[in-house]
Amino acid sequence: MKKSSQNKKDEGVIMKVMAVDTSNKAMAMALAEDDKLLAVKKINIKRNHSIQVMPSIANLLEETGWQAKDLDRIAVAKGPGSYTGLRIAGTLAKTLAWALGIDLVAYSSLEVLALNLAPIRQVYICPLFDARRENIYTGLYRFDSAGQLENVIKDQHLASQDWAERLSDLDESVYFVGEDVLTFAPLFKEKLGTHFIYQREVSQLPNVEAMALQAHCQPLQDVHHFIPEYLKLAEAEENWLKDNPDADGSTYVEKLD
Repeated sequence: MKKSSQNKKDEGVIMKVMAVDTSNKAMAMALAEDDKLLAVKKINIKRNHSIQVMPSIANLLEETGWQAKDLDRIAVAKGPGSYTGLRIAGTLAKTLAWALGIDLVAYSSLEVLALNLAPIRQVYICPLFDARRENIYTGLYRFDSAGQLENVIKDQHLASQDWAERLSDLDESVYFVGEDVLTFAPLFKEKLGTHFIYQREVSQLPNVEAMALQAHCQPLQDVHHFIPEYLKLAEAEENWLKDNPDADGSTYVEKLD
């Protein structure tokens, strides 16, 4: 078992970190050595992450001359997002952390988007993902005067209309980030008016670079008990519960007569 990479960091020993996000359409990963970013890969087209993620990681490791056993810590985006995507990165991160005896840390997938607006201090930041049927995954963030990212309103799954009305009550400018923002831009512009801000020049993809560079500051996860944060039931589970309103939640296995 390796010594905790946090202990290594405290002792001034170089820490090698891998960050992975497969929570939504874009697949992103990065390698960092202490405060130095070494390699980044982002694929923003609809592909099967389960097929692409391992070859991509192997390629990054080869390019940096690392082997998996060299890693000290792995950072993963824990959700919300695609159920399948969250399971891919979550399973990968847990397996590597357990097999290699290294630390596991996790970021909200929405937080990873908000990190793209790091230079902007003390303003509201709204990252969001399309959750279909006019619903979204979102939350509200803000960098304080010291540059630390705060989660002002916790991540949640809700109707886009409800969220737009809630943000309009703030009566302050809100910076939106994420590729799905444009889908809902007409609604937010209507509700927020000039307080709606979307900067095209800002990256709208997961900021895995920041994940890797800041991983030493993140609290450690229990490898065996870590699970993604879905924020909602899968559609199949929702439909099952509608058809079985008296179910106590202890099992989803139907008994045959």
